[in-house]
Amino acid sequence: MKSILMASSALAMLATPAFAQDAKPADDGAIQEIVVTAQKRTERLQDVPVAVSVLSGETLTKLGAVNIEGAQRLVPSLTFLKGGTSLNSSLFLRGVGTINFSIAAEPSVSTVLDGVVLARAGEGFGDLYDLERIEVLRGPQGTLFGKNASAGVVNIITKKPSDTLEGYVDLGYFSGKEYKAKASISGPLSDGVRARVTGFYGSYDGNITNLTRGTKVNGYERYGARAVIEADAGENLKLTFAADYRKSDDDCCAEVIGTRAGNATAAILPTPLGDRTRSVIQNLITATKETAWGVSLQADLSLGDYTLTSITAYRNWKNREIRDGDWVDQAYVGINQLHDDGPEKANTFTQELRLASPAGKPFEYVVGAFYYRAKAQRVFTRNVIQCSASTSAPIAAGLTPCLPGTSTTLNPIGSANFGSTFDNIAVFGQATYHVSDAFRLIGGLRYTHDKLDVFLDRVSNFADNRPGIRPNFSFRGNTSRSNLSGKAGAQLDLRENVMAYATFSRGYKGPAYNVFFNQYKSAVPPLAGLAGIDDTNVINAETVNSYEVGLKNSFAGGRVILNLAGFYAKYKNYQANN
Repeated sequence: MKSILMASSALAMLATPAFAQDAKPADDGAIQEIVVTAQKRTERLQDVPVAVSVLSGETLTKLGAVNIEGAQRLVPSLTFLKGGTSLNSSLFLRGVGTINFSIAAEPSVSTVLDGVVLARAGEGFGDLYDLERIEVLRGPQGTLFGKNASAGVVNIITKKPSDTLEGYVDLGYFSGKEYKAKASISGPLSDGVRARVTGFYGSYDGNITNLTRGTKVNGYERYGARAVIEADAGENLKLTFAADYRKSDDDCCAEVIGTRAGNATAAILPTPLGDRTRSVIQNLITATKETAWGVSLQADLSLGDYTLTSITAYRNWKNREIRDGDWVDQAYVGINQLHDDGPEKANTFTQELRLASPAGKPFEYVVGAFYYRAKAQRVFTRNVIQCSASTSAPIAAGLTPCLPGTSTTLNPIGSANFGSTFDNIAVFGQATYHVSDAFRLIGGLRYTHDKLDVFLDRVSNFADNRPGIRPNFSFRGNTSRSNLSGKAGAQLDLRENVMAYATFSRGYKGPAYNVFFNQYKSAVPPLAGLAGIDDTNVINAETVNSYEVGLKNSFAGGRVILNLAGFYAKYKNYQANN
């Protein structure tokens, strides 16, 4: 796939819900304002010229939404596309996202955790706990959030340490032997130093019976912890250190067959019951084993009325995908057994430095610089058993078990080692000019330079193509691109608590390579040598021109919020899986 061109346009008028933990009556009976950081500074939701949905941690907890997959029910136009593992799942906003199996392509919807960009979509799909709120920003947000936000941003903000001692313990038992536990404690450690520590644990046996193993599958065991320390390091400096760790072992997702098979496998598959099918026969448990951890240090320095913010972060992510690709309990004559094992490891270093001008002035702005380095490597092995003849007795017409030692079998095996390194440097700025008390102009620019290096080395024990396995192949590639994107718009207060806006945004996502287990010559133009360097296989950078108009309304003293947005977006070189 060299590049895919796609034009997408839509016009929608929709109500945007905004649930926030602080949107409740104050002591005097008034409704407190919902605040967001959608423009890298704290602002009232109703003042931000962006289509934003705000979900509080309290709201998510009450509705049982423990992750982004559950949160999609509360956010218009947010879609979670679930794959067999978190590695292959993805987020879509306004119908736009990236489904890919390439290690050298990035998501179109950016996930940000307390100001830190998560390089891989799967890193943001773990359990969410101790949340303050989630902000979902629709449309291109690259001016302030970077190249992975060509379709939008999911901005996750966790709770900060408290000035007084507090804590909670939350225990839950659910049908199907599902257990959940959360606990948190927060308070001062000393004068000017505060801390918060939160941990969670969850387990579930599953809802599908594997008849071959005699066990339940589609369950999980997950646990993790997060610690935050805030320190007033001086009269004008606040330091925030955060560290988190989580581990999950999911035997998900067994793929059930809900209709009668039309081939010989019908004789051995469990009786299909449509959407009530709850059994499989597989001799390998499809599973995901995942470990993620990260540390970050944020420094906020007051320079008079200005605020200088630095966020330094390092994240590490390991994901092992185990997959049964044949749906049956062994190999049969004419039915191959296919097993996959594909561990991936990734790490990301980011550094952001930005300066925010004082709020409430005729000219407000945020300027900054950003550096991002993301490395990922995967070793993917596919093991196939091909059976052409068997001495075993048939168990059904046309269906004969293929047992090792008593059958004519071949065992093609292929293993590929492949990876990518993304380097990204950017400078950005966005400003608001108050022409009058009621009318404001908005403008912003971001200059981005990307460098991408990729490699793939595959070794197989056959010189020709086999089911799901291609022969030996090696590939090296690198490319670099630069881009200037930005935003322009205006907003007008029509009357108290009613604001209209119109914006134009140009979004950008950097170039990619189609690097995956079975990559072969058909995916790469002729090279000087198979181990040579070549950039003609580059998938073009994705760009989007987006136009949006909106109307934000507050009624009944802030008790009712109705936000409307209409948009038109046209994508060029949309990066899609083929």
